[in-house]
Amino acid sequence: MKNDREIGVHDNTGQVMMLDKKERRLLRLVLDVSLRSESAKQYITETLGPRFLKVGEKLLNNMKGEN
Repeated sequence: MKNDREIGVHDNTGQVMMLDKKERRLLRLVLDVSLRSESAKQYITETLGPRFLKVGEKLLNNMKGEN
């Protein structure tokens, strides 16, 4: 059975954003590539702070079970 439900996530205003299956797939890919790249990790750290690397890692780990 396919799971095409939308998943809610909070944006920077605290509002819930709904992500469909294609958006979640893209987000997983972008997170995976970014967290493997030293320059991307450096940019994230400089722009948002080091705690956002952990946020990204946790989000990616939580999303890995999805297809």
